[in-house]
Amino acid sequence: MAASAIQALALAALLATTKAAASNIGDGDNAREHAILCQLLALTTGTPALDKTLPALAGVPQDLLDLNMSLADSSWTKMLTDDDGSPKSFPEDQLASKDYKDDWKGKWQTWANTATRLKKNQEAKYRLAAAGVNTLTETQRHYARLRVQNLLNETAAIAERTHLLANAVSSITQQTITAKLDEAEFGTAAAKAKYAANAGSGNPYNQNRGCANGGTVGEDQPLAYLVLCTCVSGATTQQKKACIKNVDINQQWDTIGAGNAKAAYEDIKKTCTLNGKAQITAQQIRSALQATRGLIRRDDTTGYFGKLESGGSCTGDSNSGMCVKYTDYVTGDNDKYDEIKWVAALRQAAKDLESREEKLKQWQILNEHLQTAAAKAWLISSEAKLIASTQVTPAAPEKHAAKKAPDCTQYHNKSKECTDNGCQWEGKSETDGKCIVDESKVKEQTNAPAGTGEQTSKCTGLDSKEKCEGVQGTPAPGKKSVCWWITYEECEGTLEKPYCRDYSFLLNKKLALMTASFMMAF
Repeated sequence: MAASAIQALALAALLATTKAAASNIGDGDNAREHAILCQLLALTTGTPALDKTLPALAGVPQDLLDLNMSLADSSWTKMLTDDDGSPKSFPEDQLASKDYKDDWKGKWQTWANTATRLKKNQEAKYRLAAAGVNTLTETQRHYARLRVQNLLNETAAIAERTHLLANAVSSITQQTITAKLDEAEFGTAAAKAKYAANAGSGNPYNQNRGCANGGTVGEDQPLAYLVLCTCVSGATTQQKKACIKNVDINQQWDTIGAGNAKAAYEDIKKTCTLNGKAQITAQQIRSALQATRGLIRRDDTTGYFGKLESGGSCTGDSNSGMCVKYTDYVTGDNDKYDEIKWVAALRQAAKDLESREEKLKQWQILNEHLQTAAAKAWLISSEAKLIASTQVTPAAPEKHAAKKAPDCTQYHNKSKECTDNGCQWEGKSETDGKCIVDESKVKEQTNAPAGTGEQTSKCTGLDSKEKCEGVQGTPAPGKKSVCWWITYEECEGTLEKPYCRDYSFLLNKKLALMTASFMMAF
């Protein structure tokens, strides 16, 4: 035989050997896939990490409702309760033509229940009395009512939001998330029933044909079936160590076909370290999903998870592969990984875990706002009394003795000296006449009451800031000057003509504005 022919035969034999070697599934060829599958199974069999705090269905704090109702006029509470304190029904007929009918109707039950509570609940009565509500004057009650109304307006929207958050948090439980994890592992309830039934060849779990069709079992794509496709060989391959080198997976598709899919799957799960009490987080799920995505290899538009041989049918037989084939896995630059059903179920579980945690944090923050508002409310009575105590009531001016009249008689017959000393001249000429007292210059004098600042007249009429703030005297307690130069007023804005006033004038004006606000609000 010619040397060239011998070389050609040798090369052909070498190529055949190389091709055969490349197509064989070796021990541990799916070890990486096995590792990530075990990580996924640890998630589906673990316990969702949930804060066990379940928020109450919070509303406007009862303390605020109690205070608001306690400050209402008696005519209002009579509309809400009977003489015995029982809540009245909404007066549909009486309010039929009123624009506010629907608004009142939505709030009526809360109002009526609160009014009843104040009549019948001794603890509520005690707390209101202890807060000083019962001893408020009418002006103080107006002030307190306005402050409570402001708090109610602030908390109403917050309370509504906390209610929605509480419902959202309560709807996500360990049971609902575990159901999603279970769906990822076994598919829907129907698919899981097929797995549990472990029936013969008619059970899709016992057939390898779904491995080449996206790892499908009927309409589902369960993780359990992906495990079988990756670690179970066909009869012609006899590869028992593809997933883990030191453990044999003795079940093969020909034996599974008789009804042993469940047994085969349980054997493979035993090669993973699983802990049902392990706390599962959203971050763990997302990390595992990302790692799995990286193990799906592309061949044009098709994706493969696991060892692929030349045949590409993923049946576990020779020249096929121990894998799952995802036809049309890639479109353009985008893959369809998130459309795989077990992936979607796990991702939803992660979203639910994150959503519950975030909504619970929001609820806790808003609930703290509500509790703070309720705590502030109990201080309003004291605040109202303190504000009223600082109001300056102008005291009646103290009358002083009449100014002592000058001795004018000494200036008789002296016209110039008479008038220079404040007396009145009555004479025929500058040297002939009488000098008498000028009564128009002898008047009563008044002084400001002690401790309330100087007489307002000292501040009135001054036409410059320098003159105003330069007035000498005793300032009101806690104030730096007797008079203030006013350039801005509430409800007026910046003044075109500033003016000078003392503290008592300003305080009285402020309280007058408050009272006007009360009347407009109620």
